[in-house]
Amino acid sequence: MNVDILDAGYSVGSHEILKNVQLSLQGAGITVVRGKSSSGKTCLARLICGHIPPTVGVRTFNGKSLERASRSEASAIRASIGYVEQVFSFVEHYSAFDNVLLAGGARRLSKSDATMQTLELFADLGLSHVRTQLVSTMSHWERTLVAIARACIGGTKVVVVDQAFDACDDPSLRTATEALQRLCGNERALVVTTADLQLETLFSSPRVYELRDGSLGDVSKLPSVESQIQNGEML
Repeated sequence: MNVDILDAGYSVGSHEILKNVQLSLQGAGITVVRGKSSSGKTCLARLICGHIPPTVGVRTFNGKSLERASRSEASAIRASIGYVEQVFSFVEHYSAFDNVLLAGGARRLSKSDATMQTLELFADLGLSHVRTQLVSTMSHWERTLVAIARACIGGTKVVVVDQAFDACDDPSLRTATEALQRLCGNERALVVTTADLQLETLFSSPRVYELRDGSLGDVSKLPSVESQIQNGEML
């Protein structure tokens, strides 16, 4: 899936959260968007997922505006995008396996297909041994992996991870990022938002952007990671 955001902005009342955003996701590939707290990362993630419309500018999915799509077309577009939220919205009294099954059902998979895909995802993510465990009893990184499985079930074409890795510690962080890259491969576009300057180093050949005060910039035009750390500008 191709996602294009052109001169897009998002405001709540008089408060401008995003402004003049230019971002293009063309098929598979990894994009990392880093930024300080309150820079607009979650807003951008939700804009990419189709959860909110831009208040100005254009956002299209395979050339089609979500706001001009039919109900069935809009539903299909949203179903093709997986979202790993900063705060996971699990059914806490359900098992990890059942939480992913629910997402499969929401994407119109049959029960047998959803079960098969969930088993495969849990094997790929190293979660088979905890699939019957309640998500409420899991560690943060295990919950992160379950959220990744939920975002990937149903053959999604874009996966957006909104700061979910920021609370993971190494080596669990490396485990989670490696698993996600394996799952996305050449089939999915991956977008990761983060406040961690070092996170981008865990991904293979990512495109890196920085979000500052609602404006998205190519990281190659900004100070290097090393210089920002030396100057005490850690995000």
